[in-house]
Amino acid sequence: MAITRGCVGIERPQSATKVEHAIKAIAKAADEGLQADGSMVYERWTDTGKVDTQRQWWVMCECVIGHIDLYQYFGDIAALDIARRCWHYTRQHIVDHEQGEWFWGCDENARPNLTDDKAGFWKCPYHNARMCLEVMERGSTGVRSK
Repeated sequence: MAITRGCVGIERPQSATKVEHAIKAIAKAADEGLQADGSMVYERWTDTGKVDTQRQWWVMCECVIGHIDLYQYFGDIAALDIARRCWHYTRQHIVDHEQGEWFWGCDENARPNLTDDKAGFWKCPYHNARMCLEVMERGSTGVRSK
């Protein structure tokens, strides 16, 4: 995990422990967006409780990578399962198998967003390419926990 990599060599273990607790708390809060189908909703506003139920490409990518990080650093088997389920949903509903690239996202019923760009100012292959490269790199050495 990027955050914890900086704590590996620190001389004060209590600082690393604080960071680890913060990571787990952030992950738990983010996981409130996980859905039974393996997807993650776009966002929820804590002040109003309103939920944007879109499943956007970049959120799905970060969900996969973040949960692989949790597995690798903390040995959290459930996190690895979440990453797998999120990738399965993404591959099934976000990846455009007919025209290439990935859809911007889809709605809560897995209908793809055909209106927004597949590539453009706000939508580029950064998140999906990074996720795939991260998974490939980690997979080449075996996705192992700490």
